[in-house]
Amino acid sequence: MSVASWPDSRRFSSFSELQKAVAEARPVADSFLFAVRMAEERAGPRGPNLADRLLARALGEQMLRMAIGWGDGDMAQAPPLSALATEVLEPRLGAALAERDRANTEWLKGMVAEHGWPKISAVGEAAAA
Repeated sequence: MSVASWPDSRRFSSFSELQKAVAEARPVADSFLFAVRMAEERAGPRGPNLADRLLARALGEQMLRMAIGWGDGDMAQAPPLSALATEVLEPRLGAALAERDRANTEWLKGMVAEHGWPKISAVGEAAAA
């Protein structure tokens, strides 16, 4: 399991405790990331419509943003994890978020350079945002 940053090592009393937290967090991270990929595929654009493409690209990124803060706020109903497992999970989800954010930003830069900023009148308010 890859992580964007390593949890604070002072939070773990031993390497064994870290391993236990990774073992607890891994199936949750893998399952959530699988669900994000499936949602992106299912919500993907059905054609060349720019509004559909804009909305579909944001879906996985927004799911991952919500998951940062596992067990709180929008994610209060998420499967419970120990504090140490959450400390391992969130950097992994953060890495996936950074990858999607970077890809979406590059894609949008190309679209804006070619067509200008999407107008509400052309794509609707949600897609223009």
